[in-house]
Amino acid sequence: MFYGGAVGGGKSDALLMGALQYMDTPGYSAILLRATFKELSLPDAIMSRSKEWLMNTDAKWSESEKTWTFPSGAVLCFGHLDGPNDHHQYQSAAFQFIGIDEASKLRWNQIRYMFSRLRKKVDMYDPEGRPVPLRFRMASNPGGPSHEPIKVKYIDPKTRKKTVIFVPAWLEDNPHLDQEAYELSLMELDYVTREQLRKGRWDVVAEGGLFKRHWFKIVPMAPIKAKRIRYWDLAATEKVLTVTGRTRQNHPDWTVGAKLAWDPDGILYIEDIIRVQETPRVVEKLVKQAAILDERSTSVVMEQEPGAAGKNTIDNYLRNVLPGWDFHGDRPTGQKEEYARPLSAYSEAGNVCIFRDPRWNGTLLNEFEAFPYDLNDDIVDAVSKGFWILSKTKKRCGTW
Repeated sequence: MFYGGAVGGGKSDALLMGALQYMDTPGYSAILLRATFKELSLPDAIMSRSKEWLMNTDAKWSESEKTWTFPSGAVLCFGHLDGPNDHHQYQSAAFQFIGIDEASKLRWNQIRYMFSRLRKKVDMYDPEGRPVPLRFRMASNPGGPSHEPIKVKYIDPKTRKKTVIFVPAWLEDNPHLDQEAYELSLMELDYVTREQLRKGRWDVVAEGGLFKRHWFKIVPMAPIKAKRIRYWDLAATEKVLTVTGRTRQNHPDWTVGAKLAWDPDGILYIEDIIRVQETPRVVEKLVKQAAILDERSTSVVMEQEPGAAGKNTIDNYLRNVLPGWDFHGDRPTGQKEEYARPLSAYSEAGNVCIFRDPRWNGTLLNEFEAFPYDLNDDIVDAVSKGFWILSKTKKRCGTW
């Protein structure tokens, strides 16, 4: 059985109640799983909620084992499947109830493996004399590594088996939530995530990625009074040609320099995009030329690759290429999509404009619309990270 869709429907409560259903049966064992231990133990997450429910009962909690033991001898365990081999730790275990919270965040092969841990003795009966069933229950919002196989096996009526039960979850199912306030918080999310979490849409991925081209306004110029930045994302590989003119690499990276302006009214302008596949020496000349042509007040920021090589690159630009400019390196700490999501929400709200330039406008819009499913994402990456830098500057300074 799968219970899922929109946020706030009480999915974790349902799993916890299901796991506790036969705790008066000797020998009964249940486990509740999430992707990581951190997700298990967050405030109001499923393990924390179990403590709210059971702390003043006869059940005993073991902090080291992350297990509740009941007077009957039945146990409720909590676990996680963070690493690719974590499922093997349950190889010798036997459970009569397995519940997976936010299942779409787990690896599908690990979910399938846990089916094999459903076992019981022939004569396992509850105190009323009824046989204890073997139950596998999952709950989740759309999105994540296992989104597609879950959709195929549990959601889509065309592909799920008749023996599989799907219960859709809706925000309106939970009368205890402040739904109006929750709605406002969900509006801050990007389009795809909001459609998945608010409406429980498992088909939203098929409609496109994080951006839609009609969100971007085309303008003839940006205001003079604005905070400006040129963010450079250097390519890890250059374009290499054979004697026949065909590339040896199918998808070489692009070096991208995105010039952004953010005015006092909070409108972001994409003023210029430089996109090349060149050698490091040529790129240095282009970066220097762009800095000379840009306003002197324009900050120059360059993504710093991890390790000594990245540090040396930034030091070279600081000392030899752009001495005297407002230049520094930026070391991103998250995935590309994490940086793109705030820009997606900002774009949907109509707060991002593009300076009219047919040389790069079409390429930019095509790449944004295809992100994150297309291999070319260097423009999105540079603009997203430049926007991230500008937003941090505004929060820190409060004003320009």
